[in-house]
Amino acid sequence: MRHYTKTDVGMVRSNNQDSVNAFKRGGFTVAVVCDGMGGANGGNVASAMAVKAFCSKVRKNLGLAESDGLTGGDLGRLLSSAADDANEQVYNRALYESGLEGMGTTLVGVIANDDMAVAINIGDSRLYCMKGGKLTQVSNDHSFVQYLIDRGAITREEAKHHPNRNIILKAVGITESVAGDIFYVKDFDYLLMCTDGLTNHVEDFEIEDILAGTPGVKASLSSKGESLVALANARGGSDNITVAIIGR
Repeated sequence: MRHYTKTDVGMVRSNNQDSVNAFKRGGFTVAVVCDGMGGANGGNVASAMAVKAFCSKVRKNLGLAESDGLTGGDLGRLLSSAADDANEQVYNRALYESGLEGMGTTLVGVIANDDMAVAINIGDSRLYCMKGGKLTQVSNDHSFVQYLIDRGAITREEAKHHPNRNIILKAVGITESVAGDIFYVKDFDYLLMCTDGLTNHVEDFEIEDILAGTPGVKASLSSKGESLVALANARGGSDNITVAIIGR
């Protein structure tokens, strides 16, 4: 299992509020992407804290466990516990440090091996699965426009230009507790985690084309990740752009 991560400030913002990490542990590949909010300082702090707390919990528990004895349910519970740790740390920091009041972050994280991948999502950073050249969005955005889409009030095309498209309904660190959605992926060629700095500018079919690559040409994960970020920047790069790719 291979992995690649990249985060870029984009073409407009002066600071990067996204954070990302990926590592291998106990036969698993782990990746997490966070997109912070709450002002320049708050967003930076929230996303960095969440990634650190999440990775610390996952790394510790995977190191203590027998990897071949862990079920999908075990991994789902570990992801929920790691997100709880991240939420507690960000929430408490914001509670007692006035300059960071109201900060929070999205979080999408994955634990994967050759048999399966288990993921958690909070907010509107996304997880995609690529299999046999077909891209599928696995996670569901916790956003106001997704809520409207689900109710049939607006279309996906209308959501792209909706005045409230940046409102998210769940985030790490905003409330004392938060529950993430757990997803199970049985088979994949690639997993892509990304912030909305990518998906605001790059369509799903374009992500699919880049991950699929040129037939007969084996491209590295880094070249695919660089191409995704470069395309988002070429379209204006209005936000920070972060990607994490896991590939077989």
